[in-house]
Amino acid sequence: MNQRLTFAPADDGLWEQYDQLATRAYGHRIGDITHLREHADLQVGVRGGRVVAGGLGLLVDQFFGGAPVPSACLGDGCVAPEERGEHLATDLATERLRPLIERGAVISAIVTSSTGYARRLGWEAPTGVLAWAVATDDLKRSFASEDFKVEHGLTDEAEALQRDLARQWNGPVHRPAWWTRWKQDKSNLTTYRFARSGHSTTGLLSLTTKRHERHGMGLVVHDFWAAGQPTAAAMLAFLGRHNTRARTITFRRGALPPLTPPSSTDSATTAPLPKPGTPGCSASSTSPRPSGSAAGRATSPSPYRSRSRTRTATGADGCSRSRPEQPRSSPPAFRDR
Repeated sequence: MNQRLTFAPADDGLWEQYDQLATRAYGHRIGDITHLREHADLQVGVRGGRVVAGGLGLLVDQFFGGAPVPSACLGDGCVAPEERGEHLATDLATERLRPLIERGAVISAIVTSSTGYARRLGWEAPTGVLAWAVATDDLKRSFASEDFKVEHGLTDEAEALQRDLARQWNGPVHRPAWWTRWKQDKSNLTTYRFARSGHSTTGLLSLTTKRHERHGMGLVVHDFWAAGQPTAAAMLAFLGRHNTRARTITFRRGALPPLTPPSSTDSATTAPLPKPGTPGCSASSTSPRPSGSAAGRATSPSPYRSRSRTRTATGADGCSRSRPEQPRSSPPAFRDR
């Protein structure tokens, strides 16, 4: 490690080296490195002509106070195992943020399993991030669909509903044009629309199935957007009857708003971007008004107050976010390691 370490944006050759490094560092291929190539900035650390660290960065807008704010999302970062222990990740984070700041990013966030590392870099965790696991039978007993019509597939009207509801909260991503298709293909999502007969769409639900136990199945909800309580109830009733082999319904991080005070375990760390030329990140945290997810601003139905709650391990999935809670929109499944 006596050779000098330099940082640079990746050309084709360096990008390929980083792809190979990430596979070795994570233990499996990271598909986003290929799929997001045309949308992402990749900064790499090079020593002796060899890529030893790097990570993707995206410039996206997040809603705050109803307005889109340029934000930096960092993901898929890693350091070669043989280079770890030298605090290389600190310099790497600074170099990854720099080009995004120059392009206009004013806030940033990160989701990581290494909360200690993130705190040392100046990020704060204003609140925890929860996932929810609910017994399917409870949904069957508690909710009825009333006269809502359910249709499969995404439409322009449904996407407009998502944008309108996202704008009402602090933190959700203003999804770029490529976002939805990428997320659907990445997670094999199935999307449903909800509306009363003869009326416009008031609910949007996306989910994926996951094998669970022998001959079992689990449902994982990624998007749960509802314009009001009746729509939310109809969507929950639909989940209750969706698959007879599914014993539980899991709402992934950010799919539902927080309903109880966070515990001492943090699962996201956030902070403002440093001003250009300032090393590291500010230690002060961005703490906009509490943001939420399901049912617009409506209160989530009661079973979620009494059923089991599971705090997800930080990171390994979820784009970096700059809000107290994981935003509704489930940004890219990014990870830093």
